[in-house]
Amino acid sequence: MPLHHCSVLDVGCGFADFATFLRERFAGLTYSGIDLCPDMIQEARSSHPELDLRVANIVTEGLDRTFDIVTANGIFYLLGDDAWSTMKGIVERMFRTATKAVAFNSLSIWAANQEAGEFYADPLQTMEFCRKITPWVVLRHDYHPRDFTVYLYETPRT
Repeated sequence: MPLHHCSVLDVGCGFADFATFLRERFAGLTYSGIDLCPDMIQEARSSHPELDLRVANIVTEGLDRTFDIVTANGIFYLLGDDAWSTMKGIVERMFRTATKAVAFNSLSIWAANQEAGEFYADPLQTMEFCRKITPWVVLRHDYHPRDFTVYLYETPRT
């Protein structure tokens, strides 16, 4: 999906480095980022003062707008004991906040080398859950042996 002139919300944006990556590739893109950690947002603001960056929890706080695309990159691996339920709540809220698409990644239980204390999602269980949100879902498990990415679309891709 081309992201030119789209609005993007990066959930768990950290230092907002994803903004630089996106803005170098897509003209007219509007980036916003949220993160739970105030120190991360403070650092991100010092590097990217022009961006809309906020301390926020997408599940518990109402956001004041929707975005074309909502992403989450590398945020699910340290969710703790209730990781699966927490991940589902975040993905559901991301989809309600997006007008076009959602993209997120996770560590995969198919990974040969797993680290203790990290959450590894089952790609098939994740797909089953995501298909309850929208029938237009894509799973990518071909780019790294430990990760997978899921794309959820509001409408069929043409």
